[in-house]
Amino acid sequence: MKLLSKISDGRVNCDNLLLEMSIGEYLRIAEAALGQNEFQRRRVKGSKTVYALLKEDLLKGCVIPPLVLSVAAQPTDDIAQFVEAQKAHLLILDGLQRTYTIIDVRNELIAKNDEHELAKLLSLPLRIELYCGINRVGVLYRMLTLNTGQTPMSLRQQIEMLYIDFTNVADTGLTLVREVDGIAVTELNQYNFKEVVEGFSSFLERDELPFDRADLLENIKGLDNLSKESPGQDVFKEFLLTTHEFISKANELIDDNHLSKEYKESNGIPWGDNALEIFKRPQCLTGFGAALGRLKDVKVFENFGEARGLISNIKLTDPPESFLELINDKMLDIKRRSKKIGNSQRLFFAYYFRELLNPEADNYLSLDGAIEPSYRKFESQTF
Repeated sequence: MKLLSKISDGRVNCDNLLLEMSIGEYLRIAEAALGQNEFQRRRVKGSKTVYALLKEDLLKGCVIPPLVLSVAAQPTDDIAQFVEAQKAHLLILDGLQRTYTIIDVRNELIAKNDEHELAKLLSLPLRIELYCGINRVGVLYRMLTLNTGQTPMSLRQQIEMLYIDFTNVADTGLTLVREVDGIAVTELNQYNFKEVVEGFSSFLERDELPFDRADLLENIKGLDNLSKESPGQDVFKEFLLTTHEFISKANELIDDNHLSKEYKESNGIPWGDNALEIFKRPQCLTGFGAALGRLKDVKVFENFGEARGLISNIKLTDPPESFLELINDKMLDIKRRSKKIGNSQRLFFAYYFRELLNPEADNYLSLDGAIEPSYRKFESQTF
């Protein structure tokens, strides 16, 4: 193992070391690093053809792109000793799938008892970029900017990685489900983590529009600032509790009612058959977040506790079936008339929650009464 160069990364305020080592040396440290990175996704099962080709290339002595690691510690003069001492603390920022492929090739050669090819593989050189002295936010930033491989992370994975500190909400009785969990969100107390994060971002930005990939890197700076404030994580938790208060209230008012069979036969697949299907959608959560932020700005409430107090007083005037049909009618109309359906739905819900929770509105705290006036406002701004 040898140090080829050392340069300073001013964006994440740390040193980047370019190392050269053999595959054998890399595997000794990489296997200790696997599973250490809480931000890292699981092994990708797809792209079998790509990684099959990589296996063949490795056996032919192919030079693969540098793998990227990080460690929080500052380097010492003896780089080999430093890396060995820090191997349990190393994170793989880029190259996880390549690392698994290298391990697979080694294990296959061991199983074949092909000592000659195994020795040849383990002696092949690799280049490693090692970020030293990098902090948590720097790790996130570099992982997102390096996500350009054959199997890039989904937008959901990137959002979940960015906001992973907010997943600890066990004391609320609620469960945030991440993509890596691989389970469906079906219960009242379960929420899709990425979708709640989108609602929270809409609250912070006072904007119901969803994330796109370009937003993520910009959000890191704001997230870093938020994390430095003592109430940082509590803000997210309070938003989640307020969201749950509304959805629980709507679910209580709608009860076990569903759209009629006749309605579904006449209109096709509905927007939502019951309260949870309607209000747990991301379009609703972002509209809710944006509306809460704007109402807070105009002093309708000072904090989330006051907002939950308002929500607890929401009423339903007409029968639940009428509410379900009316909200689905509006969603069908948006679908027929809008070019960007998702964004239009988000805007409608932003108007809806402002009508529902604003004491100056004519249909204040009326779950069904707020639909028509908010839809008229939406129409006047859209069509």
